[in-house]
Amino acid sequence: MHALKMVLLVTLSLGLLAACSDDTVATDGKPLVDGPPPADSGPDGPITNPDQGDTDGGPTAALQTVVNKLLLPMSAADYAFDIDQDGNPDNAMGGILGALVGAGLFTQQDMDDQINNGFLLLLFELFAASLTDDLAASVQFHMGADLDSDPSDNFLGSEEFAIAAASPPNVSMGAKLTGGKLDGGPGDFQIPIPMGVTSIVVNLKQSHLTGDVSSGGIANGQINGAMPWTDVDQQLIPAIADMTDATYKSSTTPQATKDMIKFLLDLNQDGTVTADEIRNSPLLKIILKPDLDLDKDGTKDAMSVGLGFTAVSCIIKKN
Repeated sequence: MHALKMVLLVTLSLGLLAACSDDTVATDGKPLVDGPPPADSGPDGPITNPDQGDTDGGPTAALQTVVNKLLLPMSAADYAFDIDQDGNPDNAMGGILGALVGAGLFTQQDMDDQINNGFLLLLFELFAASLTDDLAASVQFHMGADLDSDPSDNFLGSEEFAIAAASPPNVSMGAKLTGGKLDGGPGDFQIPIPMGVTSIVVNLKQSHLTGDVSSGGIANGQINGAMPWTDVDQQLIPAIADMTDATYKSSTTPQATKDMIKFLLDLNQDGTVTADEIRNSPLLKIILKPDLDLDKDGTKDAMSVGLGFTAVSCIIKKN
């Protein structure tokens, strides 16, 4: 057992150390854009598409999409973006997710199942005068609800969704389109962070949204931002603890994974993993720390986040 402990310790340690990064300088972000742009946002106002019309009398989106793939980073280098403009791409969350996936706590398939089964529906509306070029566009985010309760047709390109009652209101950011390339932000945004078979919706500051836009949706998408450390401590760490504890106690978890959790995360060896044990884990402390200074006071107070995504066209019903 001592040999197994040492192998697991070395394996996880190498994964955590490879995920580390160090950034020090922050930059100003633009204020949140409240709601869609005014009707004169383009030369002739936003595109009017009868098939994707806004039914509440507001401006019409040029493109409405549903995310059909949310891609997990396996390291701090995946889906990274230079949020604080210090010349180094940022994605500390990528290092954490990569370490958790490497430890067998969850997989990309867990994330795929949430989306494919209709448990996690993310909707993006693009307001623009053109899907090719518009320097005064905006993107709005919603949590979706499947109107026909049949997830098998969600990503065919013409499925209708409602905005979920729990969807945060007025979450949008300014953006520009150049040659079909979307560049949104910086701004405040909200996005789900996967934690095994569930997700938590987190607030991101200084967020950016990029991707290749076409009438069929968004390809090569990337979402980046800074998660305030208070949210990391109050939302992310408890979610990691819950996920780890559930894995620890599951009858289907491989014994090697249970042994790793027991020796590295169940610090008091009582058969339960708590949020405090995650906070105090000597190994997780290597990467579970802030890497951005949002308020420029010399103290890092946020964690960089980056996820990949693709989205297909859909219709969003608003009443």
